[in-house]
Amino acid sequence: MESIDELFITYSQDLLHYITSIIKDPLQAEDVLQETFYKAYIALDSYEGTNIRPWLFTIARHASMDYFRKQKRLVVTDEQFFSSIAEDFQLEERFFTNMALQEVFSYLATFPKKQQKLFMLKVVHHFSYDECAEMMHMSVAACKSTIFRIRNELKKHVER
Repeated sequence: MESIDELFITYSQDLLHYITSIIKDPLQAEDVLQETFYKAYIALDSYEGTNIRPWLFTIARHASMDYFRKQKRLVVTDEQFFSSIAEDFQLEERFFTNMALQEVFSYLATFPKKQQKLFMLKVVHHFSYDECAEMMHMSVAACKSTIFRIRNELKKHVER
């Protein structure tokens, strides 16, 4: 198993981008990143999985939600969330060649929150179906079919 230092070197940039996309404040995101690695350090000895990346992203997601609970703030609006993601990540080109990214994200914002999160993990953060399913607490088959349906809906919307 890797040490916490090796994990930090390997995953800190990806986690910081992910946390910043949720929190929107780079300084606070760095604090949440530290909290994420602190929690990972505490639980590292008891981790029994084979792929540590999804586990770290799950901790980061929970730490981000804890941040909002502690701040007693509302989660940013979907439009703010998706516009900042568009700046940081490149999406699959085949779905979005006929439409501006902002319009696609606005349409994606109409989907249920769980589907939005799943789509972002798969398409933007490039997790495997297995990793997405593990993080979203669903079966791999359900994950694949949900992503397929979202892509089809987006494709229909783009073609209009």
